Amino acid sequence: MLLVCSAKEAALAQDCDSQHSAFAEAFARRVVEPGLEINKVFRFVTSDVMSRTANRQEPFVYGSLPPEDFIFTSAQNPPSSATP
Repeated sequence: MLLVCSAKEAALAQDCDSQHSAFAEAFARRVVEPGLEINKVFRFVTSDVMSRTANRQEPFVYGSLPPEDFIFTSAQNPPSSATP
């Protein structure tokens, strides 16, 4: 199980100046990167969100994962692009 929150306890998530939150944008960008293990995806998401919000928002990750790697998108089968 892995629980990921867009901001730490008692902290507010920043809406920023776009259609989606800083967390949603970072997650959407990182989750499709080929070959990234789930822990690394969320380390990058945390870094992206903190950078985007000038360290005002820090995502929180809690969980207990098995020893096997979990990869959303393998390097051998990158996601197809919706745009030509």
